[in-house]
Amino acid sequence: MTNIIPFPAASRAELDGGFIRDDLTPSKCREAFYFIDLVEADGSRFCMWDGNSYDEALAVLGEFRRGGIATRDLLRGH
Repeated sequence: MTNIIPFPAASRAELDGGFIRDDLTPSKCREAFYFIDLVEADGSRFCMWDGNSYDEALAVLGEFRRGGIATRDLLRGH
């Protein structure tokens, strides 16, 4: 028997992104695309926001942070 009680890891919001490579609309190819996932303690992910503005993505990530949720910007490494 152990007296250690496992506590679940806290959720976090992660900002990631990339470039659209294949799309039915050729004008959108190579367009920047960003998304914020909420990562749950069990590793499951839910997309909470997406768009093509990094500045807007940072603003949304800041809202998560102000709400008490840990955040990570995977594009900047912090």
